[in-house]
Amino acid sequence: MDPGGWNGFATLSDFYDKFDANDQRIGQYYNYPGARPNPGHRRNVGFLIGQQYNLTTDAALQDRKGNPLVFTPTVSLRETGDNLENNRDKG
Repeated sequence: MDPGGWNGFATLSDFYDKFDANDQRIGQYYNYPGARPNPGHRRNVGFLIGQQYNLTTDAALQDRKGNPLVFTPTVSLRETGDNLENNRDKG
């Protein structure tokens, strides 16, 4: 991954759920000049939901703890489990 200064835009799941599953605005593969190779034609515009992939190698990405990097449209008010990161984890 090429980390940047921020993780991009976010929205409420209620807004995301207003889109039909086949609506292209929700996200799709889009080939444009200067884009990464994207050999798997993975979603690269719109809402990035599901397993995330390296757009150059098509390798499935992992979080800092080695779990699959999967984005979901929902967030719990109180998160628990292996997907948490906090300052104590940074050593």
